[in-house]
Amino acid sequence: MIGETYNMRIRFRSATSPTEFRFRVTLDFLKEIIVNPYLDGHHILLDGRIINPQDISQINIKAINPPLSNPNIMQRVLDRIWYSRPPTAFEGEGIDVTEDFIYGPPGSGISQHTPSTLSEIPLTDLFDALISDQQIRLASRKLFIDKHYTSAVEKAFVCVNNAVKDQSGRTATDGADLMRTVFSANSPILKLNAFQTRTEKDEQQGYMDIFAGCMTGIRNPRAHEHNLADKPEVALELITLANHLMRMLNAATKTKPEAPIL
Repeated sequence: MIGETYNMRIRFRSATSPTEFRFRVTLDFLKEIIVNPYLDGHHILLDGRIINPQDISQINIKAINPPLSNPNIMQRVLDRIWYSRPPTAFEGEGIDVTEDFIYGPPGSGISQHTPSTLSEIPLTDLFDALISDQQIRLASRKLFIDKHYTSAVEKAFVCVNNAVKDQSGRTATDGADLMRTVFSANSPILKLNAFQTRTEKDEQQGYMDIFAGCMTGIRNPRAHEHNLADKPEVALELITLANHLMRMLNAATKTKPEAPIL
């Protein structure tokens, strides 16, 4: 979303007094008090007034960019309700982001919105939908949201590297060498499957190359090249790949150590 503070206007179907509300809100207030109840078809409680979402004819949301200097103090409506502002005053107060929040009539629910392209979905929402591994989320989510995309990718693959060390017990090696040792197609320490058929051994070989390639081609350049700058879409693609590798790693089994020769 653009900024953290929003101007809102709610218009009503009937000729009530007032015929519309206008106010300023933080993102949390906007979602919890207005958007979620509206999309769920529930009543909205706003400044002591109970609003039936069926009585709403239109909701407009505009992002204030840059946001106000101290949005943390705004836990509720600011400037109270603007009953007497001229109808044209709202038009220049921010960037229209209504469709980022309101996808249909009351009761339609957020899940009913089906964007025609992935580009219509905010990247933060895509991150939360795609990145399920908790270690990857902890390592990269805040960096990604704060737009430190290259660092977010690097941390995601550092996380993969460290997780492979932890699960395999091999801590003396690192990066591509670690991956080729742990996922060896000849004598793996961590097996990604039953490792019996030709297909299973091909899969082991292929993922060994992917794990190793990610260390050499993705993690290392971001750790060593200070001028490298990932675009947000590319960063999300790469973090999603790290998430997939963690899924494969979590399903892997450790081979039993060979009995010592006496």
